[in-house]
Amino acid sequence: MLWRLAEGEPVTLLALAAAQGQPVATVQRALAGWPDVEYDEQGRIVGAGPILRPTRHRFEIEGRRLYTWCAMDTLVYPRLLGRPARITSACHALGTPIHLTIDDTGVTGLEPPTAVISLVTPEDLTSARSAFCSTCISSPAPRPPARRSTRTPTPPYSPWPRPTSPATASPGRPTRPPTPAAEAVRNRKPPSARVWVTGGL
Repeated sequence: MLWRLAEGEPVTLLALAAAQGQPVATVQRALAGWPDVEYDEQGRIVGAGPILRPTRHRFEIEGRRLYTWCAMDTLVYPRLLGRPARITSACHALGTPIHLTIDDTGVTGLEPPTAVISLVTPEDLTSARSAFCSTCISSPAPRPPARRSTRTPTPPYSPWPRPTSPATASPGRPTRPPTPAAEAVRNRKPPSARVWVTGGL
């Protein structure tokens, strides 16, 4: 049935039965156990995996446009058919179109490049459409925000000692008087701007 739907035309029960070498009644009973098969007004099959009715997810192979119930199916059925495909899927949240191309080597093009497919494994697979396809969505994932550093910036180096005031001193600890060496450094004038450093450090 996959190959017949891939031709882009509805499939009759008679044609399907002839392809399987089974009576029409047998094929009809077998299809009755598939809750996700879609039929048109004439009773022809128009959806059983690939769909001939438009949805938010589609793929094109050899000039024929087919649709699927979920984003993941647009990747699966071209591979089962062994054909390269152009895929278009709409973002579940924003409706933004997502385009990609695939062949037997994998994905060969993606726009936007941050697009992803989200999958949730269902517990009940009685109906693939309600259990799986409703939770399989595609979306252009945003880029993660730049990580901001939480480190305290290091103050610029200065050879001159910073004065300690009572406000910055540790509580309960008396401020120690400066030593003669520290006092001499504190009172020393900065080097003249006319001094050049020519040697290596």
